[in-house]
Amino acid sequence: MDHLGVDLVYYFSEELKKLPVYKNARPTLSLLTITSNVMYGKKTGATPDGRAKGVAFAPGANPMHGRDKNGAIASLSSVAKLRYRDSQDGISNTFSIVPKSLGPTPEERVENLVTMMDGYFTKGAHHLNVNVLNREMLEDAMEHPEKYPQLTIRVSGYAVNFVKLSREHQWKSSAVHSTKECNMINVHSYESMGTFDGPGLRLVVFLQGCPFRCLYCANPDTIDVKGGTPTTPEEILQMAISQKAFFGKKGGITFSGGEPTLQAEALIPLFKELKANGIHICLDSNGGIWNEKVEELFSLTDLVLLDIKQFNPERHRTLTGRSNEQTLRTAAWLEEHGRPSWLRYVLVPGYSDSEEDIRLLGESFGKYRQIQRVEILPYHRLGVHKYEAWDGITN
Repeated sequence: MDHLGVDLVYYFSEELKKLPVYKNARPTLSLLTITSNVMYGKKTGATPDGRAKGVAFAPGANPMHGRDKNGAIASLSSVAKLRYRDSQDGISNTFSIVPKSLGPTPEERVENLVTMMDGYFTKGAHHLNVNVLNREMLEDAMEHPEKYPQLTIRVSGYAVNFVKLSREHQWKSSAVHSTKECNMINVHSYESMGTFDGPGLRLVVFLQGCPFRCLYCANPDTIDVKGGTPTTPEEILQMAISQKAFFGKKGGITFSGGEPTLQAEALIPLFKELKANGIHICLDSNGGIWNEKVEELFSLTDLVLLDIKQFNPERHRTLTGRSNEQTLRTAAWLEEHGRPSWLRYVLVPGYSDSEEDIRLLGESFGKYRQIQRVEILPYHRLGVHKYEAWDGITN
């Protein structure tokens, strides 16, 4: 597909040459955005390549964030095909990579980077801005700029002070975005106008993978951790930002599943950026997983939608294949740490509709102050077709 980019630049350059110019000057074309990629993106509507309205463009001739699917060498090789004769005002590629992606030792990293650059220019490339920066340092600089007054990065041929960039420019113009370092989020699907998974209008992101095996699961196609689409946190962030105007005072983004806490480590940086952009976050969880990353994720969440499958331990195991001990401990942690939650309970005939169990549920959680709402959800058969399709595939 690289020839499409090459042809586009050529034909645009040829059309540019047809325009009248000042003092018989020769029209030239440049392929770079400096740091205007963020503002250009904000002012530009959705484009045919699938880019949403308001999403930033790439900071140079390099791929947009999240579009590089085959690694650094493939990306450099593609950009090198753009011809300087069609863009004599410059072809600027802003290339960001984290140190450990270049090799295990400092010596190997230097050698591999030099080899990579030699290969790039051997193929006829024009200009490369290289940022070899540690992601953790950049994230720390975003949170504590006073510690990094001289931190400088390259963007489209310009050296810029990282801590003086806006939050959006920091996020989009540096190695914070390197897909080699960035943990991808495995997404099953989206719902752009969710009204049942948290307050207000919400963007609902259904994530892939779940340790429970609920007999009544409405989304059985989200259970397998090997499914879904690997997605950069940036892509989800920009989707949320582009829809923020629709959220109003109550809405925001909800992460459901599957079980989102399976991907806690990858979600934490995204949650921080969502909060920095003033977007309300809901997390729909069964509460069955616990570790340091999950604890941090819950701490960053504005509202937890805690799914209690069954209060009775034995019936819970029959229904889900797992114990409910951790789910109950998670509920206690949310209460102890002042984290607002909604309690959700599905009435499944023969499994969770016992009056005794529901009464015990009420007695156990009745004194919890952080539970803002209890949702008793009726069982439905809307997911039956998924099981039928699933059986057809597995058989």
